Amino acid sequence: TLYTDVGYRRLTCMMIDADLVPVSPSSVWRVLRQSDRLQRRAGAATKKGTRFKQPLAVHEHWHTDIAHIL
Repeated sequence: TLYTDVGYRRLTCMMIDADLVPVSPSSVWRVLRQSDRLQRRAGAATKKGTRFKQPLAVHEHWHTDIAHIL
């Protein structure tokens, strides 16, 4: 049975639990990598760098810290 939807760490635990082979996750990763069986994760795109827009001119963005008043 091919477990294409299972990661290499979970696959390692499954093999150990089934008493197939005592192997480390790094060994499983190495074997899967050498046989081109690893697939990249389809994660969501990062939003890094999209929150705060830098001001284009001097004094365009002002804020104050009022914590010292309280």
